Amino acid sequence: MSFEWDAIVIGAGIGGLSCATLLSRNGMKVLVLERHDKVGGYAHQFVRRAGKEYRFDVAHHNTNGLREGGRFRAIMEEMGVFDKLKIRHLDEVITLKFPDFVITIPPSVSLFRECLIELFPKHKDGIDKLFATMKSFYEETSAVMEQGRFDEVARGSLLIEYPTISKYMTASIEEFVAEHVQNPKIAGTICLMSIFLGAKPKRFSALWYFPWLYGVLDQGLDHIQGGGYAYTLAMRDAIKSYGGEVLTKTEVERILVERGKCVGVKTKKGDRFDAPVIVCNAPAPVAFEKLIDSSVVNPDYLHQALKSEISLSAIKAFLGVKGTPSEIGFEKNDYVVVGSYDLDSEFDRFMAEDFAGSPFMMSNNTVINPGDTPEGRTIIQWGTVADGKNWCWLPKETYKNKKADLTEVIIKRISEVIPDIRDRIEVIEVGTPHTMERYTLNPNGAISGYALTSNQRPNLNPCTPVTGLFLAGAWTFPGPGFGGTTMSGANTARIILGK
Repeated sequence: MSFEWDAIVIGAGIGGLSCATLLSRNGMKVLVLERHDKVGGYAHQFVRRAGKEYRFDVAHHNTNGLREGGRFRAIMEEMGVFDKLKIRHLDEVITLKFPDFVITIPPSVSLFRECLIELFPKHKDGIDKLFATMKSFYEETSAVMEQGRFDEVARGSLLIEYPTISKYMTASIEEFVAEHVQNPKIAGTICLMSIFLGAKPKRFSALWYFPWLYGVLDQGLDHIQGGGYAYTLAMRDAIKSYGGEVLTKTEVERILVERGKCVGVKTKKGDRFDAPVIVCNAPAPVAFEKLIDSSVVNPDYLHQALKSEISLSAIKAFLGVKGTPSEIGFEKNDYVVVGSYDLDSEFDRFMAEDFAGSPFMMSNNTVINPGDTPEGRTIIQWGTVADGKNWCWLPKETYKNKKADLTEVIIKRISEVIPDIRDRIEVIEVGTPHTMERYTLNPNGAISGYALTSNQRPNLNPCTPVTGLFLAGAWTFPGPGFGGTTMSGANTARIILGK
């Protein structure tokens, strides 16, 4: 094992792995160091056995941009991993169950627009204008991403060139929708996913939300067979094939800086690895609070890294149940149940930990990823939003009892969709914000990096004020998700390579 490298990547999440893959493919000698025993961050699998083996995909992440011409696919091809993966195109985006109607959103801009017009014909003009503005928003942000001009967005220097970004850069999604159409059912349908992404519509950033939503509709949704772990393993293997190395169970204790420049890292095992380039895929607040001497960091950048609002966390339940998808009567890829159109109130249920009444999302993983499920069985995932501060600091016994009570509530909520679920359960594992924090070090189990709110500055510039130190992952622009973190890693790699 060499102790001298061209670049060292701290953390083997998607952002770190995508950056390392591109750097190593372009001839750099790259070392990736990961504290966990698996690569992937949130994009990995775990196995549970109950006579039969269930493989649970932690992220259960459907994504867009993997079809011909998609940005995500183009980066995968550039990394040399796309042809190593099997991609399944999905026939629908998601099904939303409101109190008085159910809508299945199709993977098509025109079909979704027509669906809304059919449901709300009096609002046709407003719906048409809303979708036209969403298209402009999507096209402008796509151009910014293609050109790698993320720092210019942060500085606000693209305002003349991109008028839609200029107008709505600090707008909330509630303000964006209200400018085009005033109907609570339309607004609820359009904005619902914001509360699962961690903020009320009145606070959620239009700059992030609508380009994402339009992209999903425009490009359709896809699922990587084998889940996110198949993707991260493909990148790990590619790094090694290009001459790099990936070490797990190796936690970095310190980023070493001499005369204002990065020179390497020191691990908790006491090893030192030298490199003039360090890419940090660890959570940014952790990196700047614990891994580096804060006195060498520009105060404004340090303040943004440490004081910006952090995203919320999640509750995830993973179930292995007896019966095929058709036998249990639930064959939906993604299915959301919400009690009202007042999304502010629904979000407040998350914050009050009213899990018996708050919105939830259910997914049948077996329908889209059958290879992970034993014959005659089904994998169900259930999820909702939670504030990590209510979980990550509990005494051990208190936490244990709270998690047991929550598990019972989850089973009751799932029975709203699958009435006999209790009799079918063979395996159930519940992940809390404490679980998320323990495995990723994300403060309070944050699932999206910084909060995606309209009043915050765009995510951190990947070029830090410390010479040789770069960031990759959800804490930098463009943000979370498989596509977002991959683009982040690719952008950082191009900056380092001077492309």
